[in-house]
Amino acid sequence: ATRGLLLENDRIVFTARFSGQTEQIFVAPNAVLEIYAKENGRGIAFSVDEDDEPPPKTSSPSESATKNKPSLKLVK
Repeated sequence: ATRGLLLENDRIVFTARFSGQTEQIFVAPNAVLEIYAKENGRGIAFSVDEDDEPPPKTSSPSESATKNKPSLKLVK
């Protein structure tokens, strides 16, 4: 179940509970292929535009820290 569902051109926002924790969810509309109701299986499918480019990949702080990590070598 969700609460506060907001469907806009640039975002989809709703509140849901996962493992007893309430979370506010933000989703980019172009990342959604279908929305349906689990109770009755009714819903809507969205068309996929082949011209849409995927968002650029960004590295997480842990990935960039690993790249810049110094390497040490034992010298005898």
